[in-house]
Amino acid sequence: MSDWEKLKEGINKGFYLRNLYELAELCRKIGPKTKIPLVLFTFRGIFLGLSSKWEGNPLEVEEEKEVRLALINPMLEIITLMEGIEQPGEIFVKLNELVIRYDQCFSKSKNQQ
Repeated sequence: MSDWEKLKEGINKGFYLRNLYELAELCRKIGPKTKIPLVLFTFRGIFLGLSSKWEGNPLEVEEEKEVRLALINPMLEIITLMEGIEQPGEIFVKLNELVIRYDQCFSKSKNQQ
């Protein structure tokens, strides 16, 4: 199984705490081997950010689902582009969209408090 396939499989498992740490570690390992390590650095930051937010707190199923639904497709699209890496410019557009979605997940919960 390729590193990209492992990453896709892990993302599809869901964003529970242990899996987030495993995904972050996988990104750390494969990032330097890619043509655009910024992608894996960003993914790792997102996984560690989520784990930091949720660690020590009961994970609400609805919140995990909302965050997962917001992030999973952009992440999988970026991985697909990285596998082919024919148009690096498109990767940056998708990466920007992912970062915006991630920020929106947390700005919604902050506004409700």
